Amino acid sequence: MNTPQQIPVAQLTPHPNNRLATGYNQDRINTLAGWVSDGMDVCYALKVRPMDGGYQVVTGNHRYYAALKAGIETVPCWVREMSDEETLILVATDNEQDPPSPLDYGMYALEFVKISKGGRGQKGGLSEYARAIGRDQGNVSRLSQAAEVCLNSCTETYVLQDKTRHLSAIHALPESTWPDAVEHMLKQEWSAKETGEQVKAANEGSTDKRVLALFTGQTSTNKLSRIDAIRDHVADLLADHEDLISDWLAWFEEEDPIDLRDVQNRQLEYENIKYEREHEEEESTGPTIYHATADQLMEYMENNGLQYDVLLTDPPYMTDVEDITTFAIEWLPRALALMKPTGRAYVCVGAYPQELAAYFAAAMPEQVLVWTYRNTLGPAPKDKYKLNWQAILYYKGDDAPALNCPEMVEQFSVKDINAPDARHEERYHTWEKPLDLADMLIRHSTKPGDIVLDLFAGTGTFILAAEKQNRQAIGCESDADMLEIAEKRGCKSYGLQE
Repeated sequence: MNTPQQIPVAQLTPHPNNRLATGYNQDRINTLAGWVSDGMDVCYALKVRPMDGGYQVVTGNHRYYAALKAGIETVPCWVREMSDEETLILVATDNEQDPPSPLDYGMYALEFVKISKGGRGQKGGLSEYARAIGRDQGNVSRLSQAAEVCLNSCTETYVLQDKTRHLSAIHALPESTWPDAVEHMLKQEWSAKETGEQVKAANEGSTDKRVLALFTGQTSTNKLSRIDAIRDHVADLLADHEDLISDWLAWFEEEDPIDLRDVQNRQLEYENIKYEREHEEEESTGPTIYHATADQLMEYMENNGLQYDVLLTDPPYMTDVEDITTFAIEWLPRALALMKPTGRAYVCVGAYPQELAAYFAAAMPEQVLVWTYRNTLGPAPKDKYKLNWQAILYYKGDDAPALNCPEMVEQFSVKDINAPDARHEERYHTWEKPLDLADMLIRHSTKPGDIVLDLFAGTGTFILAAEKQNRQAIGCESDADMLEIAEKRGCKSYGLQE
């Protein structure tokens, strides 16, 4: 037939795959409706195919909707028998007035492969579709990848119209991650290049959950490596406890953890359970505090070949000794020599420049941590700034492992923790350190069973905190009054020869 047929609009249905991505332009429909209100000219004839007793519109869907809006009863149509594959080729190639978007092309390609049961290297695949519509196969492949990601995302299609390169890059991620990856890409306003780089980095992950976490920045490859190292280390540690190792590995399998602090917290739980099991028959008598000077306890340790895992101590301030430089040089290097190669030391000192200089002369620390407090300030000087901080000199052995800091904020070098306040709680001496500070430093640097040493134990705050975390707590104190308070708090005192 060389002329179009007049077909009732009521017998027409739009092609379901036309304009999947872009949708229909309402302004264009309104304009066309004005033009065809008195009838549609044959130059606007639609292309249709017979279907289910009526006709399916293959091209001219905007004109179809304009006719509906204008209320005209019939429209001119070119009628032709077409296969599903042929219609998908036509909708991609016969829309000169309003061509499909790149994402539409991708969706047509997907549908073509689906209905023709084509595939890589097979008739009906992307290569055949690309040839049929006159486009480069590589380009059609990328567009179909973008369309596949779009259809599997939870984002409105119109938002993704100009993101085909982004979506094509995301296609390289596991399919389960696509919705969240698309949402994150949009939120970050990444360029296509940035998206591709992030995809490449994310695919270093060994599971879908890890891949997505890397893509969204919830974790890093370094943290995931640390998580795997902790998994293997704890599994080795629990080798003699089948139920614990089974639970530990099952938790990893079920949770696939990506948060390092969660893993570190779980590690501490299992290490504590193991320690308690292996020492459940031992009677806890409280932390050991020797009635001795620091020199005497160090001599005892030297003579018996003893070393510590962590030194956590609060020596007298410069206001309490005759010569702070001599004092620091005499005790600190000697104490550091007793540290295991894997050990650490935390030495609490005052904020006075002379005191800091004395300790720097005795042994230069790895870092200076700061303990600051805001609740016990006292009177302010008139010509100086108020000191509301103290220094914690941090030393570590050459083989010291990574710090166990469950939360990033705990690794900050400034520790903002209120000092014990006699107005609200029991305080045992003037410059007593907070238990929260002790708990944190012990947790960062030791594991159950490790030796925590305090050469200036005072009333026992540090060794009590260590005992609470199942560490071997040892201290010494020469002041009888301090020792008596430490005993009342739960420490067990001995002479060095007992």
